[in-house]
Amino acid sequence: VELPACYPESLPVGAGTNPSELVSLEFFNATIKLYKIMSQSIELLYGGNVGSNTQSDVFSSIAHLFSLEQQLAGWKERLPPSLVLRESQDLSRFEEGGLPAHERSRVVLTLRYHNVRILVHRLILVRFLDMAGKDDLDEQQFASFQQIGFNSVQICMHAASEIINSIC
Repeated sequence: VELPACYPESLPVGAGTNPSELVSLEFFNATIKLYKIMSQSIELLYGGNVGSNTQSDVFSSIAHLFSLEQQLAGWKERLPPSLVLRESQDLSRFEEGGLPAHERSRVVLTLRYHNVRILVHRLILVRFLDMAGKDDLDEQQFASFQQIGFNSVQICMHAASEIINSIC
């Protein structure tokens, strides 16, 4: 299905496209694309059920994680300038007067991005923490999984910090 688009040819002669309508359309399209990635992550990593406790192969989960991370990076790179993601520290300058409408769209999209990123890394994070907490730890398996696990911990901590700092 094609994403929504502006059709200037359907406007009366001399009428222009309202910039806020264009940002709204871009926001809607970016959200749809991000939710497609989220849907893929739920299907690939969780078998279509985030609450499922089924254990899939760790290495296929890692391969899916890398693929989903590439998709998220590509999505982020292709955002229009009006929707480039915001860092939480950039929001402090808006505190006194509140966020302008176009900035709210950027913040909402940023929060959604961080939520999807946590979802993508959650499975590896849970497995890593479960493995690290076991008394009968398989040292060889843990060693091979350690770097990826630590990376997921850092990504989840950064994303969670960004979410908290953006809304507090």
